[in-house]
Amino acid sequence: INIYGGSWGSTLALLFSESFPELVHSLVLRGIFLCRKKDINWFYQRGADSIYPEYWREFISDLNVEEQDDILNTFYNKIHFGDEKLSLKFCKQWSIWEGRSSTLKPSSAVVDAFDECSVSLAKIETHFFYHDCFIEDNQIIKNINSLKNIPCHIVHGRYDIVCPFDQAYDLHQAYKSSIIHEIRDAGHSLLEEGISNKILEIYNKDEQFAI
Repeated sequence: INIYGGSWGSTLALLFSESFPELVHSLVLRGIFLCRKKDINWFYQRGADSIYPEYWREFISDLNVEEQDDILNTFYNKIHFGDEKLSLKFCKQWSIWEGRSSTLKPSSAVVDAFDECSVSLAKIETHFFYHDCFIEDNQIIKNINSLKNIPCHIVHGRYDIVCPFDQAYDLHQAYKSSIIHEIRDAGHSLLEEGISNKILEIYNKDEQFAI
């Protein structure tokens, strides 16, 4: 099978392919998320807050000082164990923070899309991230040798704030046979033109990846 995965989908695509490499013919991966502790902390504790401080301030506006010491844990508990009204409020804050951070240029369409699916998105993400995605830290890189015979294109925005470029770079360095495409005018979202155009180009021009 030919597998495409973006962001959390890239995580699932890599984990599946490492478990069943004999079933996978090719990989096209966008917005790499390796799901390491440092990758989660970057976006939900310390790192991305310095890029978009005004969005961050709104994201954590309802947390007291103690709750801000472990933001993922705080949101997890409020979303999954709070009453319905509280849960919905924190789902929206969680999702809008990600939507606002997902594009190089501001996009109300992307933010609205995140808002519309805020409950499912926030509940799934907080559940998996709180439990370290149910994998060992850096598991994908540790097991990357199992993919050495699978052709792979990596497409990643240079200015991706949700999943910084080092995740794509680290994957490419370990996955020697992969081809990496740095999109200089994009962040994280598939809806950014440079990213979507590159993915279409790969599928249209490379016979190995034809669907």
